[in-house]
Amino acid sequence: AGQDDSKNNVYWTDLYNAGTNTESYWKNIIGTYVDLSNDIFGFRLIYMQNDIAVTALTSPGVPYEPGMDGSWYVQHVYGAAFTVDYDNWIIRSEANTVNRTAPWAAPSAPAGIFGVGYKWGNFTLMGTYSRYWETTSNTYPLPQRDYTKTATLRWDFYKTAALKFQVDHVNDQSPNGNGGVGNSFGNANLATVSLVTVF
Repeated sequence: AGQDDSKNNVYWTDLYNAGTNTESYWKNIIGTYVDLSNDIFGFRLIYMQNDIAVTALTSPGVPYEPGMDGSWYVQHVYGAAFTVDYDNWIIRSEANTVNRTAPWAAPSAPAGIFGVGYKWGNFTLMGTYSRYWETTSNTYPLPQRDYTKTATLRWDFYKTAALKFQVDHVNDQSPNGNGGVGNSFGNANLATVSLVTVF
């Protein structure tokens, strides 16, 4: 079983806990998967579980949120993916969920992505749509919920190199507790250009 210790987790500290120094610990990480594929279709099932503890204290003995005192909780991850690569068409789909027992986390966090692409010679155009949708509990009333739309153009200009142009639009639908949305990180647009190489 694997483990991971993060003494000063910047992700937790800056994005979720308003600058309160946060430590994150994972242990007993185990998982398995089943993969079935041929030249056209691909199918994969995955399962993972681990114990997780978070420590974030605003003052000695006072956790930032209930349960952020180093107590250990269990989380389970389930996932499935289905792909198609036929002639010039590409289909990518995946669904997963994370189920947690910690009071500072969503009881479940299902997510999914679906994408369709088409190849023209050395160019591949692809559009994808994804969704992340946390559930709520008495100790977790404000979940993170968002949709993302992505358009990607890939140019394989050399046998071991490609340029990828991508545009993402994130729509934040996280409730703010006052009847509105956009509570997590707000809407965002991102344009990127990357060089993909194989050594």
